[in-house]
Amino acid sequence: MPKQTKTYEEHLQEDLKDPVEVAEYLNAAVEDGDLSVLLLALRDVAEAQGVSKVAARANLNREHAYRILSQKGNPKFTSLCALLRGLGVEFQFAPIKKAVSAATSAVVAPKLDTTQGTTNDQCPAVSRKGQNDGSPIPPNDESLAA
Repeated sequence: MPKQTKTYEEHLQEDLKDPVEVAEYLNAAVEDGDLSVLLLALRDVAEAQGVSKVAARANLNREHAYRILSQKGNPKFTSLCALLRGLGVEFQFAPIKKAVSAATSAVVAPKLDTTQGTTNDQCPAVSRKGQNDGSPIPPNDESLAA
């Protein structure tokens, strides 16, 4: 009797029903740095879980979910967040891991780009001491000193 095996697609479909596997799969897609790769991975997960079920859990209509997941999909951030909730995962941010020499144990923060005119609405964490005038933050602002 021949040994029965699963195809890669069958195995993937089974794995992508587990939220832990989904998170690992999507993290790997994000590491690629290409939105089309992420959208393809999202489509794989949604198909494994059933696009209609995912859309219902995400409070999206089915057509909108299919549009987000299409090859030409260009989802808004809010739609992407809703879709991720429907898939049972969420965004999480972590600091970039960099090799730190043995002599240095301090973490170096990235420079802020003060030329963009960040407003309080865009980034409330770096506003000027309660001001909401929309002006750029000067580079020598004491509120940014660590």
